[in-house]
Amino acid sequence: MAKLYRMDEALVKITIFDVANYFISLANLSSIFITHLKIQKLCYYAQAAHLVNYYNPLFNEEFQAWKHGPVCPDMYNYYKSYGFTPITSISMPLPEFDDSHIDSMRSVWDKYGSLDAKELERITHLDAPWKDAWSSRISNDVGQEVISLQSMQVFYQKKDNIGGANMPNTAFKMDSCISMITGGKIPATFKDRADAFTPEQLAIHCSSLASKKGLSREKIRARMAEIRRQNA
Repeated sequence: MAKLYRMDEALVKITIFDVANYFISLANLSSIFITHLKIQKLCYYAQAAHLVNYYNPLFNEEFQAWKHGPVCPDMYNYYKSYGFTPITSISMPLPEFDDSHIDSMRSVWDKYGSLDAKELERITHLDAPWKDAWSSRISNDVGQEVISLQSMQVFYQKKDNIGGANMPNTAFKMDSCISMITGGKIPATFKDRADAFTPEQLAIHCSSLASKKGLSREKIRARMAEIRRQNA
């Protein structure tokens, strides 16, 4: 029998808006458009990945089954004024994510970050958690049924590669990211698009890529600490 999630609120230290800001920052760095429809789907899959891999929610906010796929109402109300305009500004400073947060978010970005919003909507419409909740709606075109965490975990445990761990990375220029970690300099190609982010934050975004290049977690943390001291 599959291990089901445990709701340990002490382990839920970030909000859906922290996750959204993480994806927005990645989109800015990689010149990828991210709309409020797309950010909903990325956060949904990040929640699913965390449930599968860590048996606990990544954040506490709920998703409902709406016509265009899973939607967090709180986030919809916050970003709806953007319409189809790309979201480029983050609403608050990024928190200090732990390794499990980065793992869940980064793996989802690697798999889904390059897809457009309508393609992500189409994919979520194929998945049982949305389909089952949507089929329970009272109105033909309006759904407010909550997509349960248990339905997400049970379904995505059976679906191979939800987080895309084996997918090739296309979000960053790999060499530039690694040189930033190992050399402590923000590449010139990032400066015009990432002036709102500190070197430490950029290093956090790139740490999983550095791991793929063979740098140990200890070396990554040491390098990040050195960058933090240099920019204090």
